[in-house]
Amino acid sequence: MKILYKLIKDVYAYSKTTFVLSILLTVLAGLTDGIGLLMLVPLLSFTEISKASSSALFMTVTESMNNLSKANQLLIILIGYVSLIVFRTLLNRKVSILNTEIVQGYTRYFRLSLYENTVWANWQCLMNKKKSDMMNAFTNETARISFGVVNYLKIISQVVVAIFQLIVAFLLSVPLTLFITISGIVIFMGMKSTLKESKKLGKALQLINQELQGEINDQLNGIKEIKSYGIEQIQIEQFRKTTAKIEDNIVSFTKLQSKPELYYKIGAALLVSLIVYIAVIYLKVETSSMIIIIVIFSRLWPLFSSFQNNLQNIFVMLPVYDNMLVLQEELRDSAEMLRSHQEPIVLKQKISFKDIGFRYNKTTSFELRKVNLEIPAKKITAVVGSSGAGKSTIVDLLMGLLRPVSGAIWVDERVLDPKLMQEWRQCIGYVSQDTFLLNASIKENLRRFNPEAEEEDITEALRLSAAQGFIDKLPQGIETVVGDRGVKLSGGERQRIILARALLRKPQLLVLDEATSALDNENEYKIQKAVENLRGKMTVVVIAHRLTTIQGADQVIVVEQGKLVEVGSYEELASKENGYFKKMLAIKAP
Repeated sequence: MKILYKLIKDVYAYSKTTFVLSILLTVLAGLTDGIGLLMLVPLLSFTEISKASSSALFMTVTESMNNLSKANQLLIILIGYVSLIVFRTLLNRKVSILNTEIVQGYTRYFRLSLYENTVWANWQCLMNKKKSDMMNAFTNETARISFGVVNYLKIISQVVVAIFQLIVAFLLSVPLTLFITISGIVIFMGMKSTLKESKKLGKALQLINQELQGEINDQLNGIKEIKSYGIEQIQIEQFRKTTAKIEDNIVSFTKLQSKPELYYKIGAALLVSLIVYIAVIYLKVETSSMIIIIVIFSRLWPLFSSFQNNLQNIFVMLPVYDNMLVLQEELRDSAEMLRSHQEPIVLKQKISFKDIGFRYNKTTSFELRKVNLEIPAKKITAVVGSSGAGKSTIVDLLMGLLRPVSGAIWVDERVLDPKLMQEWRQCIGYVSQDTFLLNASIKENLRRFNPEAEEEDITEALRLSAAQGFIDKLPQGIETVVGDRGVKLSGGERQRIILARALLRKPQLLVLDEATSALDNENEYKIQKAVENLRGKMTVVVIAHRLTTIQGADQVIVVEQGKLVEVGSYEELASKENGYFKKMLAIKAP
């Protein structure tokens, strides 16, 4: 029940004023509903079904209207009754609007909080999260929490209405009302086990939804490979199994949810019969009171059933809410330090790694130990090595995406501590092997990451990246929409757009993370020439798989198994007798 209390507390904390106003109006609506039921007594008395009840309950009212004709008395009562109904309807409408504001506002707040925590979480934390699970959290799981809040607000309304209807029923007949109330509680307690079953099904549904999201994500990301391998039918079968699990889970929940309605309806038929028999034969309840009790019963009993269903819906949602809270906590705990408004960083001389040590976690064998290296400013430095040697780890440390467990990284005379990370990243342009482009125009792709860029800056960046030529040949030029992840462009064209985007921010450090490994020789040469033209303008760090692409580098750093094995110019290392780099060149040579 702790997690349920946490949900109630969070919803209240988010919308205190609106929440309290909603409760007050709900209470007022319940009060008017109760008064409206009581007014049925004098209305029934005018039909001469019973006069005693009317005089007993509305003595003051009827005495004050003794001087009026019966027609006028009836008119006043009817006007009062209609006014109450109109007032209650307006109150219910206002409560419905307020509750929608609470639900949608809380959903937006929760989703935004998750988004902010995701954005500010460090790279190491995000690497351990499946993209499909995160997408599921933002969509399905947040929607289910929203549905849970709706049911929670419904329960509040049902409890308030039930209280006032019970008060009216007690005024008319204490024994019958006690009988109804106790019967409802007995059935509710008998159905208590369904809440545990609901929570269990909710956990299962959460896991299956994650599986479904993962299947869809894998299918869309790997559609080209799937069709190339001809395994469409295998994918369909796997997807069919996952959707069948969801179907079974939802059917099971529907069966569970239909139990209260089944029991309450059967119980209602039995209770109505007993109430009528006991009221008429033993309690001698007035006919008008008897009619109103039956009216109350007919309205109150479905509330018991609906209350049970809404509570089950909340318990189905609780595992999702619990999981989301854990996720939020993990992301918050890994949050990077916010911008500290330090003085801007200016790279003038060099970047230094001093005794850097790093390990991803205790279960991995890879480790960097006492790495010492220098990256000269406004020069081109290449980092090479076999797969898994630690090249990308060194670059991620350089960009502050990973934090060393020992040692420090220096920019000239300043240590890159967490307080400087935001300022440092403003100095970096990054081009990865996996191109990330929005499904928008080329211009929008450039501006989204550089909103303050001027037109002449865009033109210069496109020129430096050797992208202006092919853009001029496109039908819409720079306004051409590139498609999902740039699918309408060739690999070389995408990479040149990404390079232009990085250059547009006028970085002091440009990082190329195997940016040309998937390109043909012609496009690789174009980007290589574009990079060489940047020598002396900015510091460039290149992670290279093809060693022929780094012949113009001012410095080559060779990494193997987390250690620096060689550092020097291309010519020095290529001619070094028994050198590691020379052996790499011999292996790579055609």
